[in-house]
Amino acid sequence: MQRDWIGAQVTAETPKAIGFEWVQLDWNAADDREWLRNQSGLDGVTANALLDEFTRARVFTTEMHDWVATLRAVVPREGEDELVSIRLIASNKRVITITRFEVPALELLHQRMLRRRGRNTS
Repeated sequence: MQRDWIGAQVTAETPKAIGFEWVQLDWNAADDREWLRNQSGLDGVTANALLDEFTRARVFTTEMHDWVATLRAVVPREGEDELVSIRLIASNKRVITITRFEVPALELLHQRMLRRRGRNTS
C-alpha cells in the first residue's frame, strides 16, 4: 500500500500541495515492496537497491539524475539504541523512503517539510 507517511494511505486528496511528494514505505509490507517494484516508475536496478535485504551505506545517481542512498539512523530503544537502515530515492518532485522500523528523525523531517521549515543551522 503506497503511503504518504507511515500508516497513512495516499488518496486523491493527498495532495502534492507543496509541489512535492514524499512516499514512505514499510519494507515489511509486501504490498509496499510490490508497489515499489511495479508501480513507482523506478527501473529494476534502483528498486532492487532499495529493497535489498542486506544493505551498506552508499549513494549513487540514476540515469534520470535521481539520488539513491542507503543511510543509517540511530533509533532510541529501551536499554540500547539501534542502528537501522533508511533507503531513499530523491528527485526534484518526489522522495521515496523505505524502512523496516519507524525512524523518529524521518517523521520530524517530514513534519518540518509540511510546515515548510527546515533546519536553521547546518
